[in-house]
Amino acid sequence: MKTDISYINKIKKLLKYILLSFIIFVSLRYIPQNKLNIGETLKISSIGGISFAILDVISPSVSIQNNN
Repeated sequence: MKTDISYINKIKKLLKYILLSFIIFVSLRYIPQNKLNIGETLKISSIGGISFAILDVISPSVSIQNNN
């Protein structure tokens, strides 16, 4: 049972990074007036997604604890 939850969590994280990379790609493709070529856009969006994945793994989770 625990392995199923772990597997589902990994899939959710992977989809989150893919979605984030896609958002970066679309932003780079359609927002600037001076258009980048497709290769540069793919490289930048991949680096962005990988960077967020690394930060998500390395940085601790932030939780707010109420001391009442």
